[in-house]
Amino acid sequence: MAARRRMDASRVAQMRRYIAQNCTRNIRLKDISARFRISPGHVCRIFKEQLGVSFTKCLNADRIKEAKRLLKQTKCPAYVVAQKVGFRNRDYFFKVFKRIEGSTPDRYRYAAREKRV
Repeated sequence: MAARRRMDASRVAQMRRYIAQNCTRNIRLKDISARFRISPGHVCRIFKEQLGVSFTKCLNADRIKEAKRLLKQTKCPAYVVAQKVGFRNRDYFFKVFKRIEGSTPDRYRYAAREKRV
């Protein structure tokens, strides 16, 4: 049992690195499952067990982290940032961004720029 948990922890660490490095691509659960040769159900289970959050929440958190960087450093409209970080739906991006950051992407950008002045 302990050996399995160590192996699961190692796999989750590898998956987290892969997701962080590729979060702007169209990554899906089945892609991770195929790449690491484990079932989608097992991917979901070990993410919950090891990290306490779902695969989707991890992926979205990495995408929002990259979106924040782009919002601070570029003048791209928020919908373009959404596409660049892997969100196919602008409204979903806005919803996820607000849930994680507590503000809209445009308000975040404005606040970040005000702090620099």
